[in-house]
Amino acid sequence: MSEKMLTGYRVVEYSAMSTGAMFASRFLADYGAEVIKVEIPNDPDDDSRKLPPIVNGVSATYANLNSGKKSVSLDFRTPEGHEMLMKLLKTADIFIAAEPMKYLAKKGIDYDTVKAANPSIIYGTLTCYGQTGPYKDIKGNDLVSQAFTASMTITNYKDSLPMKMGYNVGGYFGAINLVVGLIGSIYKRNETGKGQMVDVAMTDSIIASMCTLTAHYYVNGRMPTPGQSLAGVNDDPTKERIGARGLYKTKDGYECISANQEHLLRKIHAYLGVPNLLDTPEFQQEMKDTSVTTAINRHLTEWTTTKTKQEVFIEISEAGAPACPVLDYKEILENDNIANKRGMFQEVDEPGIGKMKVSMVSAHMMNCPAEIAGPAELQGQSNDAVLGALK
Repeated sequence: MSEKMLTGYRVVEYSAMSTGAMFASRFLADYGAEVIKVEIPNDPDDDSRKLPPIVNGVSATYANLNSGKKSVSLDFRTPEGHEMLMKLLKTADIFIAAEPMKYLAKKGIDYDTVKAANPSIIYGTLTCYGQTGPYKDIKGNDLVSQAFTASMTITNYKDSLPMKMGYNVGGYFGAINLVVGLIGSIYKRNETGKGQMVDVAMTDSIIASMCTLTAHYYVNGRMPTPGQSLAGVNDDPTKERIGARGLYKTKDGYECISANQEHLLRKIHAYLGVPNLLDTPEFQQEMKDTSVTTAINRHLTEWTTTKTKQEVFIEISEAGAPACPVLDYKEILENDNIANKRGMFQEVDEPGIGKMKVSMVSAHMMNCPAEIAGPAELQGQSNDAVLGALK
C-alpha cells in the first residue's frame, strides 16, 4: 500500500468527553498520523470509556472513536506530569484540545503555554461557542449547539416541539472543519515554519452548513420554517416551484424524491411513458383548485404505492432525477454501495469486544488511501513506548 497522507506527523490529543475532538483525531490517525491520546487517570471530567454500549467492560463507542491511537495515561495537572507533557508536545506537530481556553489554562495546556514549549505546533480546539466572543468561557455540547443554531426549529414538524437531529451533527461537523483547518495549517507551516491556533466552534460549523437559508433570509427576509426540508424553497414565497420533492409511500416503506424543478418532473413522466401531468387539462384544473405541490404529490403517490422503494429508486434514477429509498440503519450497514463498494465499515479486532466494525473516514484518496491503524488501546498502554522515549 502507498504511504498514507499524514505518515510522519505526530498528533497529541486531550479530548475528555468531546466525541467531536475524538472523531477529528481519528480522521488524522486513519490518514497515517501517529495519534497519542493523553488521558488523566481517574479523570472526573472524562467518562468517555464508559459510553454505551459496553461489551465485557469495554465501550464500543470509545473503541470506534479511538481506534488506531496510542494511549498515554498522564496526570499533567501535577508539576511532574506537566513537565512530561511539555516534553511530549515539543515532539508534536499538532495538539488537539476540546475545552474553553479558560479551563485549558487551569490545566496548564492553554495555547500560550503550549506555544512557548513548541512555537511551530498547530494547536486545534473544538468547543461549543469558540475561543472568542462573549460565550468563549461557557461549556456546551452537541445538543446545546443544535438548540443555539436554530437547527432544532427547522428539523421538527409544524406545531411540534423543536427536534434534535438524530446524531451529533455539531460535534461531527465541527470535527470535519477542524481536520480541514489542521491539515491546511500543516501545509502553511511547512512553507513558513510557523504554527498557529485553529479555533473551531460546533455552533459555527452548523451555521456554515445553512448557507442557503442565510441567502434566502438576507435577500428576501424569509425565515426557514418547520418541515421546509420537504418543501420547495423559492425567492417568491407566493409562488410554488413546480416539481416533486418529499417522501412518497411505497409498498415497503418510503422513497425520497427530489425532482424539485419542472424539467426533472418532465423527465420522470417521459421515462415512465405517461403524458406529462403539467400539460393535461385535468391537472391544470386541479392546480386551480389546490396547490401545485399537493396536486403533483397526489398523482406521483398513486404510482409509487404500486412499487417497492427499490423499484422506484431504479426507475426515477434511470429517468435522470434524484431519488433514493429511505433506509434505516440496518439497511445502511448492509447496503452494497456503502458497506462494500465504498468500504465505509472496516473490521477491527478490539480487545475485550472481539471483531467489530468501525466507521471509516469519508474522503477517499486514490494514491494514499486511509485505513484503520488498529484497535483502541487500553488506558496507558503506550506509556513505556511514548513517555519512556522522552526520559
